[in-house]
Amino acid sequence: MAFTLLNVSSRLPVFCGSVRALKCDFLLKKCSKQASYLRMVKEKVNASDATEIESRKCQGLSFDDSCVFCRIVQKKAEASIIYEDEAVMAFLDIRPLNLGHTLVIPKAHYVDIFEMPEEQQCQVHAVSKRLSIAVKKATQADGISIIQQNGKAAGQDVFHFHVHVVPRFEGQKMPQFSELKEVERAKLDETAKKIRQML
Repeated sequence: MAFTLLNVSSRLPVFCGSVRALKCDFLLKKCSKQASYLRMVKEKVNASDATEIESRKCQGLSFDDSCVFCRIVQKKAEASIIYEDEAVMAFLDIRPLNLGHTLVIPKAHYVDIFEMPEEQQCQVHAVSKRLSIAVKKATQADGISIIQQNGKAAGQDVFHFHVHVVPRFEGQKMPQFSELKEVERAKLDETAKKIRQML
């Protein structure tokens, strides 16, 4: 009987080692399944991140669904975007006076300077200053025109406050806004990329 007990006890380490090995193998397989699941969840989350982030950015802002600039802010309309933060966005004019002609807007909808709070005006003009430097470098312009119109009588045609940052060249005669033509999106995107690199 003593021999039998001794024999069993001598095999216990091997038996326990086998159990531990089986348990480790089971846990590894379980972890592997969990890791695969987590990767799948992460992929789904990442796919929806852009939409969720844009939704959070737009919370608390006032929009006008009939305004093309409001639709651009909400990513419901296409634009060649150069700059964006929580309060301000800048993108290329689709009918530019010169290639590189940039529009700087508050994300919230304000028709003109008369109803726009001073804080938001300061934010827009601070970004306009930065973009003036970047646009001048990217387009190798001789100068920059800053244009801001308020009301139909002043030439405002999109009734969402905006500042024009326009590259200018020596000896060039500027056309009327009504004479301008749309530029292809690919060309605008290429120009926007050059300006972003100068920020």
